[in-house]
Amino acid sequence: MKKCFLCNKRISKRFCLYYQNYICSLCCGKKREGIICPKDCPYLKTAQTYLKEKLDIPLLNYEEDFNKNLRRELIYLKNNRLKDLKEEEVLEVLEILIEKMRLETKNLIYEPKIIDIRKQLIYETIENLIKNHLNGKEEFKKYDKDTLLTLLKLEGKIIKDLRNKEEDYFKTFSLLS
Repeated sequence: MKKCFLCNKRISKRFCLYYQNYICSLCCGKKREGIICPKDCPYLKTAQTYLKEKLDIPLLNYEEDFNKNLRRELIYLKNNRLKDLKEEEVLEVLEILIEKMRLETKNLIYEPKIIDIRKQLIYETIENLIKNHLNGKEEFKKYDKDTLLTLLKLEGKIIKDLRNKEEDYFKTFSLLS
């Protein structure tokens, strides 16, 4: 039997489409978080199915394009700009945006002042995504403000549900996205 291409310790049984070589199951699971596995990887699909069953969060059945794009933006932000981004920071910003959207649906203008530069960056990232979905720009599905408000609340609930199950939001959706 051949040893793993990555660790050179364990027996390799999986052909990795990303590395184009055989790796062990442990390296497959560990490396999956740091690379973008091809969508047709059978091991990725198995891991995603297992994770969804393990998490058992019914709200994931109602996710929309907006939620998927929001997670993609937040994961990108964590991987590239705010390496120590915390779920609590995201929740705080979501609450601010939910209040802003709630008031806007009543035709009231509210522009929050965010002093924390980290939260300001999160806010601007999500706000830009909201604008893209409101306008239906390019590849963004168009939503009205009421729907986006509901989807923001849904994402906050998903983050809280994951925390209650002691699961990391960013790690979970890095695998599922």
